[in-house]
Amino acid sequence: MNHRMRIAVFSPVSPVKSGVSRYTEQLVTRLHEWMDIDVYLDGYGPESDIFSGIVKARHRREFEWRHLVDPYDSILYHIGNNRCHHYIYPVMFRHPGVVVLHDVNLHRARAFGRFKENRLGDYLEEIRYCHGETGEGVGWIVAKGFAGQLIYDRFPMLKDVCEAACGIIVHNDYSKQAVLDTGVVKPVRIVPFPYHPEPLPEPGEARSELGLRSDRLVIAAFGFVVPGKGLESTLKAFERFAAHHGNCCFLMVGECLDPEYLDGLMQSLPPGIQNSVVYTGFVPEETFRRYIAAADICVNLRYPAQGESSSALLRVMGASKPVLVSRYRQYRELPGDACVHIDLYPDEAGAVFRALIQLAGHPDEAAHIGRLARKYVEEKHRSVEWVDGIREFITDSVAIRESITPFASISALSGSGILSIPDHVALVLTGWGSFIEDDIILSETDRIIGELGIEE
Repeated sequence: MNHRMRIAVFSPVSPVKSGVSRYTEQLVTRLHEWMDIDVYLDGYGPESDIFSGIVKARHRREFEWRHLVDPYDSILYHIGNNRCHHYIYPVMFRHPGVVVLHDVNLHRARAFGRFKENRLGDYLEEIRYCHGETGEGVGWIVAKGFAGQLIYDRFPMLKDVCEAACGIIVHNDYSKQAVLDTGVVKPVRIVPFPYHPEPLPEPGEARSELGLRSDRLVIAAFGFVVPGKGLESTLKAFERFAAHHGNCCFLMVGECLDPEYLDGLMQSLPPGIQNSVVYTGFVPEETFRRYIAAADICVNLRYPAQGESSSALLRVMGASKPVLVSRYRQYRELPGDACVHIDLYPDEAGAVFRALIQLAGHPDEAAHIGRLARKYVEEKHRSVEWVDGIREFITDSVAIRESITPFASISALSGSGILSIPDHVALVLTGWGSFIEDDIILSETDRIIGELGIEE
């Protein structure tokens, strides 16, 4: 393709609190060198300055008529297991595009979106499509509120997303295998999750600015404070560690969106160490970098893990910090000499405690792990390879996209509500406005009705 491409991007951006928001803003800033980009949002205004200049932000309802009048060369969909992606599905199932898959288990978010809209039948049809009759039975269990993590793990609701795509981008081997396991035959490419080198202050300077003592051992976890990051086990381990080491603190640097969860964590601590555990809440980017610089040891545990990549993990590794990670799924792919792997079973807290004792007692070993961590991310997570990989895949997918019939949901799943008849028509009509001629509206409506197989 010789001309400058025009692409549409569907993704959350700031102020939506998701790692995908920052990822997308960094990506479109870089892709703009080769492509004109419109980013379609779910009815909110973006915060980033890039949308006041090089990249246009548009309401999701504008897409159908803009794509009809002047079709995009390609469409890039960012999909993850978060409710902020829910608005993307109706468009993605109708218009094949490249999917950047940030999680390979989408079940919780899909179920939440369906139940919030009182569309139980649609949820059951979709899980049946992905997982057969057994899936439909599981759907009833989920709907009744009896599902646990094992249920969600076994039934990821990924198949229809893969079928809708003309190509899929993932960031690790685990995620690629999960896509292949659906049985869908589509191009899948692993593109490295990007590490962006950043200037950090000297540790002593950072501690002075943050009010942390220079002689104190600082252990820190970065990113959203949510269940699934092993914080319960880490706090149990820290309680034991503090009894041995004494002069230490544990920092949770990031925002917690669930006050009850945070209260539970803090109340689980014995009075003797509560003052040594600090929850910072959301901090500005400059302060976040200071905390990275100030840390001696970092903790980045995950269970469950669904193929997601951690920007915070790469940032602390790039800062030459020794970091504890779970020996689980995609995190197994990290080299064992560039991090400290922690076994989930039989005693995760005990494994964290032993790792902290080892690193604190052997600072040369900790520094060596940190140096190898930085070497790893600088070699294997270069942002130029990330941008080039995605750009090339988008370009290559254009020919594939032109040969793909819009997803079978137009006939096989339209009854499920994934794209109901009102969805089809409303997505077209609501975006147009009075400047589109009536005959265009009628023509496009007739085309949609024809595709849906509705008799007049």
